[in-house]
Amino acid sequence: MEKQVCFSISTELEMEGRQLQAVKPDKNGVYKGIPLTVIGVASRNKVDYTRESVLACITNLQGRFAANVQSGDMEGEWGHPLIKTKDDLPRLLYIDRTRVSHYFTKVYGVETDNTIMVYGDIVPYGPYGQYLKESFEDGRRNTSFSLRSAARVIGQSGPNTRKEMLALVTFDAVDGPGFLKASKRFRDQDASNESIDITVGKQDYASAMEALQSVGHESIIQDQQVLDAFGCDSVRVKNIIMTRAPGNQLVSEKGNVSIFGALFDHK
Repeated sequence: MEKQVCFSISTELEMEGRQLQAVKPDKNGVYKGIPLTVIGVASRNKVDYTRESVLACITNLQGRFAANVQSGDMEGEWGHPLIKTKDDLPRLLYIDRTRVSHYFTKVYGVETDNTIMVYGDIVPYGPYGQYLKESFEDGRRNTSFSLRSAARVIGQSGPNTRKEMLALVTFDAVDGPGFLKASKRFRDQDASNESIDITVGKQDYASAMEALQSVGHESIIQDQQVLDAFGCDSVRVKNIIMTRAPGNQLVSEKGNVSIFGALFDHK
């Protein structure tokens, strides 16, 4: 009796007109024009981030992501950390250097048909850098990236959940992207990832920052960014109520104050 094939799933070498092939670095070891995310469309798990919030988190030089790209310090991990509940928020917000696989030398966006493709120039680096390098240069394997962020739900649009991004932590190397085109197959030809976020509130954020700073980690979001992100004019940290004064200085009943100082001061 002949055997019959019940099913067959194989890697598509061509998808949407793009070939899956090996990618080589330039003379400095930089893999250029690697897709990181897409702004303006919903992800494959039906999350639609507002265009303005994503652009702000990527480009704001007062935020940790853009500042670290500019200074040459922005790293990413080999895979997303496991995030189950709000108790895992501190892990979401910091990069574990024992899991690092790459760093970024450049991040840029190209607008086409009301969407923005975000690309990065990437160098494999750290404990898992060799694995990323092998993936880039394997013509049979795709290499994908996915954003890691803190976000809040702001509504529903048909089957898609609308979210506002509050903080972009990094882009991790993953085994399947949240956005199909966030992979080496769709590399920027002119250059020759399931997104992870967690919905947070003011108290969640303050608690996470307190946990991080108790072990010496710096805040990712600056004081003013916290107020802007949560759309409020005041925020309570521990027992201190902070309000926004003219010039965007935070004040309490005792005078000028900062969120970092309030969290870090154990007196």
